[in-house]
Amino acid sequence: MANYILEIEDEIDFELIAIRSILPDYQLAYVLNKQLKIQLGRSRKDLDVQFKRKGEIFHFTYFEYYDEKDFKEFQLIKNYSFEEIVAVAQHTNYLFEEIQESKPYLLKELKGFDFIIKQRGFEQAELLEIIKKIKPVQYALNIDVNTIKSINYINF
Repeated sequence: MANYILEIEDEIDFELIAIRSILPDYQLAYVLNKQLKIQLGRSRKDLDVQFKRKGEIFHFTYFEYYDEKDFKEFQLIKNYSFEEIVAVAQHTNYLFEEIQESKPYLLKELKGFDFIIKQRGFEQAELLEIIKKIKPVQYALNIDVNTIKSINYINF
């Protein structure tokens, strides 16, 4: 009798742009709305992710826009949680203890970026050029979705 193995892979039908910006999430959403003529709105619930190692649930803010008429979808997701993990170094003989802060990143492969744009239906190259022209955006880059191991965190 033959054994068959069924491998199920999630279909990834979106594109990503990573952004580094000094703006808070709500201000970046406002600027993107003006430049792209869309209506990003803050989601009612944050994106809640439980990482395997840490065991805690972290919350990532995101804004979303859906155009049902033209089948377009646009989401602005903060790449790090607003809850910071603070690890205190072992007690030393110094007057002050060293405090080391680390941010839990949603997509660890993109630690150098503050925001992720997940989109469907927009022209990727044109979208990237518009985003690069926004002054508070320091850097924007197309991301190959297949290179991100933790892509399942945003595959919804």
